[in-house]
This record gives sequence, structure tokens and C-alpha cells, in this order.
Amino acid sequence: MGGVGCYKKSTLIVVVSVLAFSCSTFQTNQFIQNNLSQEEKAEIIFQKGLQLYNTRLVEQNDITAIPEVRSYFVAALRADPEHLKAQEYLIKTDTFKTKRFEEYLARAKALYEKNNRTDIEDYEMIVAIKHAQEIDSSNNDINKLRSDTGDVRKQVLQRRIQHLTELEQAIRKSKTKIELHKQLGVAVRIMKEITTIDASNKDALTIRKSIDGYVTSVVLADTNDATNKLKQKKYQDAELALINAEKTYGALQKTPLPELSKTKYQLYFSWAESLYAEKKYQAAEVRINTALQVEKNPEAVELKNKIAKGTGTVTTTTTKPAASGKTKTAVPQRDYDAELPDLLVIIDATIEKGNLVKAWDLVNTNMIQLKMQSNKTKLASRKTVILEKVKELYEDSVVAFNSEDYETARDGFRTIVRINPGYEQAQAYLDRANTKLRVLSGND
Repeated sequence: MGGVGCYKKSTLIVVVSVLAFSCSTFQTNQFIQNNLSQEEKAEIIFQKGLQLYNTRLVEQNDITAIPEVRSYFVAALRADPEHLKAQEYLIKTDTFKTKRFEEYLARAKALYEKNNRTDIEDYEMIVAIKHAQEIDSSNNDINKLRSDTGDVRKQVLQRRIQHLTELEQAIRKSKTKIELHKQLGVAVRIMKEITTIDASNKDALTIRKSIDGYVTSVVLADTNDATNKLKQKKYQDAELALINAEKTYGALQKTPLPELSKTKYQLYFSWAESLYAEKKYQAAEVRINTALQVEKNPEAVELKNKIAKGTGTVTTTTTKPAASGKTKTAVPQRDYDAELPDLLVIIDATIEKGNLVKAWDLVNTNMIQLKMQSNKTKLASRKTVILEKVKELYEDSVVAFNSEDYETARDGFRTIVRINPGYEQAQAYLDRANTKLRVLSGND
């Protein structure tokens, strides 16, 4: 009995960590105990394990994560021994290391024996050998392959270092932001390929440092421009400068630049204050929410609460007393037509940021709310702009695919088919890009 109780307890602990309720551990455990069946607990645990399996093992090839991933499927089976998927993935996890090694070894051998390999095939072969060695460094076959392909590895790295050197010069000579962002995108891909093969490559790290320094100077210039526009209360111009700064910096770095974050908060907080003073509460809410995403502080929270109490675009009507003598108040109605000018500004900024799917959704969501035909026509014009951007994105994504930049191509085609699911050429390219990426990662 003690063993069964221990199993139940460990299962509950995993479920609690998955659900992550904000209440106390005791209240959470009690909720689970009283409201979830063993089958439901098992499914929750299994889904978390499946997520880890796909990210840590399949995508990241992190063999060290096997014990953690395995523990979720074991816990799921403790809760429900008949959970077939948990049984299946427990076996997959237990055999993952051996199977993955065999896949990498087979891929490396096949490419090694191929005549007239392309550059990307050389890269695939070297990566497959590296991943296989990470799993089993004592295997004679993979060690011999590593030795036999030493010169190829050097050539693959040299070609990428040379390309990166040329890209650094192109980045510094870029005359437009569009050109700069395209060059940065290619540079990031090349740096990732070099890092995959040799994470401590000194030449690549030196070039990366130089590019980072230049990009930071460009970003700070745009940030200062935004600050000056903000002082003049030219909010839309300041936002455009910040969008450029974020695009440029985001191409290389995932962590925000402090100066950029500070200016972004100041812009959207000040813009929200201005809109609140004009009683444009809905538009003010969008800006204060953006400010709060950057930094949560008392002044922003206070302004958000003030905006929430606003009634600038909300009207209420009172009906005649009902038979009971009580007065009924109609549900407040939002005037979407009055909000359109501010909505168009938001959509334009969203398009400029490159978030075409969000802009498309904003147009469709608000179109059905408008009553005036003239406003519907104005909003529909943004669809035309988005579709033109989609055409450009398709062309850029095809170029990326043909340049073997499959990640950029995949992201572009994915955006296109989300906006237009019937775009057959884009879907075909998306499928091909995904296949190429699976081959490169060893998941095919």
C-alpha cells in the first residue's frame, strides 16, 4: 500500500507542476484529488511529457533530457496504466538515443559515399557526424568518419567564415533598412551554421562581435531619433523609428537593449496619456498595454485603471421601467466606427513591424463591427496593403529557399498560408522547407 500511495503522490506532484495554479499547493492538490479522474491526470502529465519529448529530444537533440522526459510518461502510466500513448512514448524515449545515433550514422555514411556533394550536403554530413559523436563518442564507425572528413569540415567552416566576412561589409554598406535586415538575416543563419559545427570558432566570434557593435550603433541612432520625436509629441513618427530599431536589433539578439526598452515604455505611456486626455479610451488601452508589456510599474497600472473607467467611446441607454418597476440598462455598445482612425494607425504599425497575420486578423475582426460603408472601404484598403506585402514575402521566401536558408523560407511561407490557406504554391514550398529542415536536424 505504501508503494501505491507513493506513486499517487508523485503523480500529483507532476500534475501540480503542469497546471501551475496560482493558489497554494494544498488547494491545488485538493482540487486535483476532488475533480480530476486518474485518466484526466494521466493525460495532463502525458501532454507535458510529449511537449518535452518534441522540444528537448527531437528539436534540440538534448540526450541529457531523457530521464526527465521519461519521468512524465512513467508518472502518466502510474495514474493510468492503460494510457496507450504514454506506453508508446515511454518506449520511444527509451530507444531514442540508439535510434537517433543510427539515423545520424546512416545519414553521414550515405553523404560520405556520394560523389559531387553540394555545400549544403557537406554541411549536413558534418553536422550528422557531430551529433552522432555527441551520443556515442566511442563508436569506431563514427570516429573513422570524423577522421576521414576532417578536411571537408575545415572547408565547410572556411566557406562560411568567408561568407560571413563578406556579409559584415555588406551590412555596413547597407543603404536602406530593408537591405540591412535582409543581410542580417543571412548573417544570423551563417553564424548559426558555424556555431553548430564549432561553437568556439574564434574567427566567427570576432566577426560576430564586430557586427553586434555596428548594429547596436544603428539601433541607438534610431532610438535617439524616436526620443526626439517623442519630445515633439510626434508619436507615430517615434513609433516608426522604434519599429526600425526593434527589427534591426531583434535580427541578432533576443534579449532587449535597455535603452530601447526604456524609450519604448516612455513612448507608449506618453501616447496612452495623450489619448486618455482626448477621451480616446480604446486607443489609449492598446498603448498602455504595450507599455505594460515592457515594464510593469505603478504609474502605468494606475493609468490603465483610469482608462478602464473611461466611457469616451461607450454609450449606455436606459429603457423604460419594466413591469416590476425596475429600470433596465442596456448593454454598453462600443462605437467601432468612431475608433477607426486609431485602429488604422495600429494596423499600419503592425504591418510595418512585419506581423502580417496579426494585421490581417485585426482587419477581419473589426470589419464585421463597422456600420458605415465608407469606413469599411477604408479598412478594406489595408487588406490590399497586406496582400501586396504577401506577394513580396512570397518572392523573398522563394529566394531564401533557393539560397538554402530553409528556416527563413519556412517562416515566410507559414505566414503566407495562414493569411491565404488556398495559396497552393506557398503550401508546397512550406512542405519542402519543412522536409529540408527535418533532414538537416536528423529527424527525417
